[in-house]
Amino acid sequence: MKRQDVKRVRLTDKMVLIGLGLAAVYWFLDTFIYIFMSYDVRFFHGFFGFKLSDIWTRIIVCCLFVIFGSHAQFTINTRKVIEEEIRKREQRYRTIIENTEDGYYEVDLDGKLHFFNNSISQISGYAKEELLEMDIRELLDEKSRRRVSDSFDHIQRTGATVKDAEWTLIRKNGEKRFVESSISVIKDAKGQPTGFKGFLRDVTKRRRAEALRQEKLAAEAASKSKSEFLANMSHEIRTPLNAIIGLVELLMGTPLNADQKEDLSVINSAAHSLLALINDILDFSKIEAGKLALDSVGFPIRSFIGESLRIMGSKAHEKNIELAFRVAPQVPEPVTGDPTRLRQILLNLVGNAIKFTETGEIIVNVELEEETDADVMLHFAVKDTGIGIPEDKHQSIFRTFEQADGSTSRRFGGTGLGLAVSSQLVSLMGGRIWVDSQPGQGSTFHFTARFTTSDTEECKDDSGAVVQLQGNRILVVDDNTSSQHILRELLTNWGMSVVTVSGSDEARKRLWEAKNRGAAFKLALIDTDMPDPDGIFLAQWTTAQEDLDVKLIMMLSSSSLASRPLLQDLGIRAFVHKPVSPPDLLTAIMIALDRISSPPDVPEKPSGELTLEASRPLHILVAEDTPFNQKFITRLLQRWGHTSVIAENGIQALKILDRESFDLILMDVQMPEVDGFEATRTIREREKQTGGHIPIIAMTAHAMKGDKERCIDAGMDDYVSKPISSEILQKAIQHLTSQDNRRDAVSHRETKAAESDDQAPSFDKEALLATFEHDWNFLQETVNMLLEDYPPMLEKIRKALQSGDAADLRRTAHALKGMVGNFQAKTAAQAAFKLEEMGRQKELSDAEQAYDALVNEMDRFKQSICKMLEEEKP
Repeated sequence: MKRQDVKRVRLTDKMVLIGLGLAAVYWFLDTFIYIFMSYDVRFFHGFFGFKLSDIWTRIIVCCLFVIFGSHAQFTINTRKVIEEEIRKREQRYRTIIENTEDGYYEVDLDGKLHFFNNSISQISGYAKEELLEMDIRELLDEKSRRRVSDSFDHIQRTGATVKDAEWTLIRKNGEKRFVESSISVIKDAKGQPTGFKGFLRDVTKRRRAEALRQEKLAAEAASKSKSEFLANMSHEIRTPLNAIIGLVELLMGTPLNADQKEDLSVINSAAHSLLALINDILDFSKIEAGKLALDSVGFPIRSFIGESLRIMGSKAHEKNIELAFRVAPQVPEPVTGDPTRLRQILLNLVGNAIKFTETGEIIVNVELEEETDADVMLHFAVKDTGIGIPEDKHQSIFRTFEQADGSTSRRFGGTGLGLAVSSQLVSLMGGRIWVDSQPGQGSTFHFTARFTTSDTEECKDDSGAVVQLQGNRILVVDDNTSSQHILRELLTNWGMSVVTVSGSDEARKRLWEAKNRGAAFKLALIDTDMPDPDGIFLAQWTTAQEDLDVKLIMMLSSSSLASRPLLQDLGIRAFVHKPVSPPDLLTAIMIALDRISSPPDVPEKPSGELTLEASRPLHILVAEDTPFNQKFITRLLQRWGHTSVIAENGIQALKILDRESFDLILMDVQMPEVDGFEATRTIREREKQTGGHIPIIAMTAHAMKGDKERCIDAGMDDYVSKPISSEILQKAIQHLTSQDNRRDAVSHRETKAAESDDQAPSFDKEALLATFEHDWNFLQETVNMLLEDYPPMLEKIRKALQSGDAADLRRTAHALKGMVGNFQAKTAAQAAFKLEEMGRQKELSDAEQAYDALVNEMDRFKQSICKMLEEEKP
């Protein structure tokens, strides 16, 4: 306590006044005694005294009384200051205790609460009045009560302090809370224990967070184990499936009788059904683990829908079900998103609709739900005339492994996993999925998905062709009303005058009526599959009428494809397949009107026969440990004119490479002793010493996210998944063994082979000359423009990388890609495309390396094109 904190003593203070009063009383009493004991003394002399010593005596005594009063007042003032300070400190400590989140309590030796703060009431859920005199042990569970009693006994005996005692507290509402408490003894002035005190902290959140962390670690471990299991399961199941599907494909390409073809078709269908189930399980697991990422690709929505639904067209037509689609005019073209996953959702919904529909139609409708400057929300609806779904099943069908009919006697098969996968894919696309349905009244499955608007040039601008159609009269002949409405809307939007009829008889009548009125139809769009008389009859009748100058366009389904040669013999050149795609229909109309020429017909090949031309004969090393896969791949390569050597594991493959050279290696990823990854890394290490580069194609039944990246990182050049598609494998072989792509595969590796390849042309010379129609002057002029324009574009790309401007990077790289693409410079175009994709994905971490590769490719192209012009100009 500082001295200035004590109040100064004043004459008006009580004890000072009392001292002065006592001095005065003493003076008067001494005067009266002196007067009474003396003779002939007057009061004045007696009051002041006759002697100086008497006066000083009185003055000293009076001063002593005043000093006593002043000292007493100073003592009182000091005590008041100390008491006030103590009161303030007590109030401060009490405020701290009352407002702290931790509870503070004091109990007697029997454990009864006699002091506690508000937090104790909040933690326990009891009011203060209820807690007063309550035994603190009544707040705890049985186990914690025993521990508290033991702690009290121990502390009372030893005087020790208990820290971080863990109790389970039961709130008034029955809720359990986890608390930690400290306990220490309270002693009186004599040092005897009178009770216990301590702080109580609610650690429920911390304990639950710790429990969640442990659960998360356990879940991550379980997820990792599940991923490994799924990868192994995928490998084990896909491996025999690869042999089944592959050998069936080979057999179907051989001469077979009808029964054999039918039997093989059943086997092939069953194998693909099993493969589809495996893919659904893997997709669901990847989504569940958060491992599935969506691609971002620009694509034309109308062509995409048509191509996707055409896959299901044959199944629908087999059941005599009309399958059609409509894309509203407001839907922008193109959009950017994941077309693969969108196709998966559509095919799942349409496949279910076909499964549960016996007669009628399935209509897919696409509408624009909302639009911003950056993206659009599209609304897809798949409507069928099937059996319908009870209302109480509308939610459950989107849950895993559930169907509307889960009984053992159910009529339709399936696992119920497809809708669950579709639901989660829709969620990843920023949309939602739901169903409107009633039993016996069909179903409409709706889903929304968000796409970004795209400025890519992947969609052909058909505005010029549409202008040429305006004003032309067209008769649409289709027995399905929904198809009529869709075609009417589409053709009307193109500016055509449309009349729709439902059959051949009415069509003939309308054709003659229009002719007689002088408003003849220019075109007739006819469905081949109609009730008698069918569309073929109508086409034959129309072509026989010399006075009817009408161009015919035939709509073919899978069941009427065999009629195409007959229709061509009638002189019909324009065909469109159902479900009708707007771009295909536009092309067919332009062909019918002789605005463009029809493409040459390519004869259809037997089922199972590849449409790709065989590449040059190759000597191929096949590293595969499964006997039936060895047989399938060997047979396949023989059929393409290649020779092969089998290695059953990585060690054998390395030994065979020591004594024999190959054009290509097909490397299974999972093999005993040394797997495909290790074998590939060893091969690449050898090549660093010896030079050269042999293309390696990974073959893996693993289908989890990251498997392809692992293969490429190990040094492999391409990747095919099992079951192996012969078409995909042949394309991969041709891609890697063609001269241009061989150079592309090694351009980034520091090998002697790459150094020698740098001298080779970086473009397809023959294709380039054909593009410019062998006009050397035009070619020279255009090359000069390119050589002048591309350096500033490279500089613009470099600045975009420095500033992190992904949008500018995408635009400039896209423009450069299109420019060099005109010169057949595939490698340079691919390097530019890589940067374009980095800009689109806004992922620029590896962009510097990609930019260096682009600069090198452009330099290589410049040297090659200049050299060609100097040496070969006529």
